[in-house]
Amino acid sequence: FPLAFVALLASFVSSLSAPRDAVLPFVFAALALVVSDVATRDGRAGTVASVRSIPRLRENYVWWKLGSTSLLSLLFCPAAILRTIPRGTLAMVALVVGIFFVAAAATALGLTTSNPKTFIVGFLSFWYVVVNDHGANPLWDFAGFYGRATPSTIAGYAILSLVAIGLTQAFYRARLRTS
Repeated sequence: FPLAFVALLASFVSSLSAPRDAVLPFVFAALALVVSDVATRDGRAGTVASVRSIPRLRENYVWWKLGSTSLLSLLFCPAAILRTIPRGTLAMVALVVGIFFVAAAATALGLTTSNPKTFIVGFLSFWYVVVNDHGANPLWDFAGFYGRATPSTIAGYAILSLVAIGLTQAFYRARLRTS
């Protein structure tokens, strides 16, 4: 947690002082590292039995983890959000969908593989392609890094996020039935 606090502070300060286009990709790289283990933390800490004893949480565990990861993601990005507001509604929606995409991917991959490294490797590989594209292809601008995201791109990432969480919920429920 101390390292996450340092990353949060660095993200906030750099988001306010550096040009938005230069710092936003690095905010997302740091965000990915911070949220990567939220979905797997209970298993590694040995608290799954305690958590599952909470009424209705056992069946809604995926949604709880998605909510936790989404909230942490939003708390990590306030400066980026504030700096995106003047760019207009489309830029703001792209950023929020991008944040949700990271939270959904971290939750989905964490709960299906029980390993935070799957998300880290997958997302940072994706991030590398996005950053090296420099906004040339709007399909890669998932969070509006370069202002090239189109409404269909944004909708695509939102749908992909929802499908990933839906499949994770189905996978989790099937795992509950067999255990």
